[in-house]
Amino acid sequence: MALAKSEPVGSRRRQEELNDLEDFLWPFIEDDPEFREAIKKLENEGKTWDPRNPKMAGSWNAAYHRGRMRIMMKVMKKNDMLTTGTI
Repeated sequence: MALAKSEPVGSRRRQEELNDLEDFLWPFIEDDPEFREAIKKLENEGKTWDPRNPKMAGSWNAAYHRGRMRIMMKVMKKNDMLTTGTI
């Protein structure tokens, strides 16, 4: 997650890192209806995206990356994959 966040917003490198993270999380998300629904909702937002609208500021790529990161963080939290820094 940290590597994906370190890449420029909306960049191809960030997209590739998010794809790698999704591959890593696949055993946890392949049968997760909440994940599928969240991704479907995010992709539907892209159909109505207007970068000129102040409430939708920025490019769709950047918004899509933020949305995917938010969804994957929920999956990680749901499956107890996040730590507080101490193990």
